[in-house]
Order: sequence, then structure tokens, then C-alpha cells
Amino acid sequence: TTFESKNQESIEETVSMEKISNVSPKISQIIWGHTIKLKIENLKKLCYVLKDVENYNKFNDASERIVNNINTFVEENISDWINSFSQPNTLLPKVGAELLEVNAKTGFLNVNFSEKLFLLIQDLRILTEYGYAAKVPKEIVKVYEEGKKILKEAFSLKQIANFYNTLSS
Repeated sequence: TTFESKNQESIEETVSMEKISNVSPKISQIIWGHTIKLKIENLKKLCYVLKDVENYNKFNDASERIVNNINTFVEENISDWINSFSQPNTLLPKVGAELLEVNAKTGFLNVNFSEKLFLLIQDLRILTEYGYAAKVPKEIVKVYEEGKKILKEAFSLKQIANFYNTLSS
């Protein structure tokens, strides 16, 4: 139908407008797809009272196709997100590694904690809230669990380093 083709053409454009702060773009797209899917499923429930109307079956079939397309869209984004963490173990700080170091040139204090680990923790927390945690490989979940244990301290170190750096500049 015209609605489906228009919908399919504008998915990328619409998704690009749906940015959620502090999460990766793939997670924003997953949240968007999940939300649209729930809206369509709720609309189908509401329209069930109209099942005797002549075009109800067309509506139901079209909405099923759209939900299937959205499910595929979400699955592809989950897969892409997983692939972006091909070696998750490298994100964790190494045992015995320096967590703080002073840049010899600038004198600024740097925290050696992966920004990508912060993002992984935030993203996986959201995927879990939306019910997609079972789709995430165990290696990534293990890094998530280990990262959560040190996240608060790493965040505190980053704040201290930022304060120190603003004082020294």
C-alpha cells in the first residue's frame, strides 16, 4: 500500500531525528522501533472492536507487515550494536594498569577508563529495560557486569580529573 511504501522510505529519515542523549545511535533506533511497534500493537487492540468493518482485515494485514518490518529493523540494529563491540574485553581496565596519568606536555590529569565502556554499560542497561538482554552475547554481558562494579569509581575519578584540570588551566 501507499502507506507502507511511504513508511518504509521515511524510516531512516525519522530515525535520524530521534536522537536520545547518552546512548549510541543504534540504541536510539532500537528504542524508536520498539516504541512504534507498541503503538501499532495498541492500535490493533483498539481497532479489534471494528473487526466486522469491511476493511478491517486489510488494516490488520498491513499493521502485521509493518510490525514485522519494525521487528526486522530492531533486530538489525541490535546485531549492528553487538558487532560494534567485537572485542569487549579490551574495554575493561587492565589489572595493574595506571588508572590516572599526568600528560607530560599539558600537565592535565587523564583517566584511563574507556569511554566506550561507559557507553556499553548505558546501552546494555537500556536494552535490558526494553527486554532485549537475551539477544546480547555472554562476553558483552560479562564486560557489562565487570564494568558496572567500577563505574561509580571511574566516574568519580573523571570528575576529580576534570576539576583538577580546570584548576590547573
